[in-house]
Amino acid sequence: MKLLAQCVVLYARCLCEVQPLLAPVRVATNLEAAPQLIRFQRCAADADLHLASLDCAIAALPELQRGLLRQAIRQAWRPTLAGSAAADRVGECLLSGAALSLMPAGEGDAPPWQDSTLAAIALRSLRYVLQMTETLPDISAGAALPGFSSQQHAAAWGLTTLLEEQQAALWDAMEKITPADAALLAQAAQAQLAQAVAGSQDAEMLAYFASGVFAERVHA
Repeated sequence: MKLLAQCVVLYARCLCEVQPLLAPVRVATNLEAAPQLIRFQRCAADADLHLASLDCAIAALPELQRGLLRQAIRQAWRPTLAGSAAADRVGECLLSGAALSLMPAGEGDAPPWQDSTLAAIALRSLRYVLQMTETLPDISAGAALPGFSSQQHAAAWGLTTLLEEQQAALWDAMEKITPADAALLAQAAQAQLAQAVAGSQDAEMLAYFASGVFAERVHA
């Protein structure tokens, strides 16, 4: 499960990386006139829910798995000067047990998910990036969409690019797990599939993991 722990650490970093890019939409006042901007705001709400859920999930991990998570953090530690603005907040929070989210659990529009294993959290990371890319409006580097300020357009474009990079990194990390880890992922996928919307890309991805096909690939 050490590699699954590394996937969870990467997921935590991904969630924290997107937060600055979502800041411009949190103060938007013209959402009713800009459907595309509403989708951008939904991305912010989705990211907040994933981050709050991650805090709850880590707190619910069995002690053995929390220990593996701490090991993964230490192995990937990003050393900085004490008090530096570039301090590794993600690493510090995961080691100390402090919350990554600034939003208390349960304060959002939806309750946090109950993921209580490293496998379930790692699987959630792939669902996160899929959900975000599906929700974010189509953005180009050119002219801003109607209703978008230049700052909001720049943030949305940066988020589009970042999500592509995160998706590649999260899948690459998942491809490196052991056959035993892949079997745990299949179990987690079976449990999460019941809550997925039938026919959605999310459900299709979960069905792929639940079917054991991914585990067979890792075994090969």
